[in-house]
Amino acid sequence: MNTIEDIMCRVKTMIEAIIGTALVQDCELLGGGVLDSLSTIELITSLEVQFGISLSTEDFTHYNFNSIHAICQLVLSKRQSGEAASK
Repeated sequence: MNTIEDIMCRVKTMIEAIIGTALVQDCELLGGGVLDSLSTIELITSLEVQFGISLSTEDFTHYNFNSIHAICQLVLSKRQSGEAASK
């Protein structure tokens, strides 16, 4: 299991690769215009592949994708529910 710090680092690296520039950790990703609709879809695909999770349309909220921390919480939640479902 990855720590929250590891997940945050991986998510930040994914976003930087998608947008092509360095990212300030606490910035608003959607509200600040860092991510647009296409880059958000690319991020969702990367999250599913990298973390072995499945995101539903209910997960695609401004709240869940507006910060690195919120994305990490979503990943952790999905991984925990996936572990519970597989047991």
